[in-house]
Amino acid sequence: MSAPDLSLLGKRRLGPMFVVQFLGAFNDTLLKFAMLFLATYTIYAAAPHKVDMLATIAGGVFILPYFLLSALAGQFADKWDKAWLVRAVKLAEIGIMTLALAGFALQSVPLLLSCLFLMGVHSTIFGPVKYSILPQHLKPNEVMGGTGLVEAATFLAILSGQLLAGAIKPWEAGLVAIGLAILGFAMSFAVPAAPSVNPGLRIERNVFRSTWEILAVAKAGRGVWLAILGISWFFAVGTILLTDFPSLVSGTRVPARRPRKRKSASRISWTGSPKTRSARSRSRAMTSTGCIKIPTRASTPSRQRPTPPWWTSFVRRTSPLPTKIPVPATGSRSC
Repeated sequence: MSAPDLSLLGKRRLGPMFVVQFLGAFNDTLLKFAMLFLATYTIYAAAPHKVDMLATIAGGVFILPYFLLSALAGQFADKWDKAWLVRAVKLAEIGIMTLALAGFALQSVPLLLSCLFLMGVHSTIFGPVKYSILPQHLKPNEVMGGTGLVEAATFLAILSGQLLAGAIKPWEAGLVAIGLAILGFAMSFAVPAAPSVNPGLRIERNVFRSTWEILAVAKAGRGVWLAILGISWFFAVGTILLTDFPSLVSGTRVPARRPRKRKSASRISWTGSPKTRSARSRSRAMTSTGCIKIPTRASTPSRQRPTPPWWTSFVRRTSPLPTKIPVPATGSRSC
């Protein structure tokens, strides 16, 4: 089909799976970035180099299960009912997010990294299920569009989870994650049954051997192998950029606006240079004792006085007002 059929989202064949996939990917990203923001602005606020190291470790911890358990997860999807696997994975997600909430409350980085690793295992097992279940529920001309909608849900969830992690507090992110995990588990019961395609499959427990066998099969088909390399490169670049984002913005702060200082009563308002002030304004500086209130250096404005305009010299020559101020006699009262 040329374009995804959006009406599939309202049908049980794809709608529940779409929501379950969205909520799972959202929680993955929310947990990861809430932990990174907690470390960046709270735990390691005075040590930015530790934030960079934690971001690298967090990315590796989350991706590690994909390398080790992908082949094993594919065997699970072939051997058991996929709808049952979806419910089991979503039930485990509730427990993982509960541990994550405890990690946010205790501000424990090791506990949060452990939860991130478990979420990586969760996503690794769920990955083969969400793709292999579509051909069992959709028609042949709907598989391509359905796969596109599931991928769209994944990327939309990644962006949304990152934005929410930066907008709320870490412990609030833990509560949101638990609520979404419960909602995903409830929605998983609406996923139709998807019976096993190979019930008698013998599961290879050696993860290294099973991984090598899968890679050998994929490399035999040039199109499949190139597709795997392209997708892997795309996700690698995206993971690097998103993981380094908190450390890049950790040093940026919005400068606070300084309150304006009130002018003191002794400061005189200057309308021009001293030479251009009129005699009338000078006479106002006389105090009741007959003394002149001379501005001190502290009360003089620190900013540079403006250059008098060209017409001030003409006004000064033609002004009828006196240009000198009478000075009090020697015997008068001093200031």
